[in-house]
Amino acid sequence: MKNNIPGEFLEMKGRIIDGLSDNLESKQDEEVDVAYTRQDIDRCDAILMTYLASVFEPGVHADTKELMAAVEAAVLAINELNDDCDQSLVDTEQRDGLCDLICSAASQAGLAATGFDITEEWREW
Repeated sequence: MKNNIPGEFLEMKGRIIDGLSDNLESKQDEEVDVAYTRQDIDRCDAILMTYLASVFEPGVHADTKELMAAVEAAVLAINELNDDCDQSLVDTEQRDGLCDLICSAASQAGLAATGFDITEEWREW
């Protein structure tokens, strides 16, 4: 699955997942109640890997309909995950990273420049 995904996007995804893990650990260290778990972080990682694999699938390149369908599916899945975590998984830093990853990957995969945030239509985080 990783073969077609440019390394820069795997690194971006890794930074997002590391940030979620660091937030979880710091909150647990401070004995703050946390509404998400390591399993939720793993679920986010899987959503992002599925998204990246979808947009960098060779047959999808520059196919606006397919790329936007992948964007919508990823954003809706993250919405659901964040809802399951009482809206606590995605904070401002994660939101910015997620939007950057989703938008940049779609652009690199051939989505024509839109001049707006392509996640906004579906994003609840």
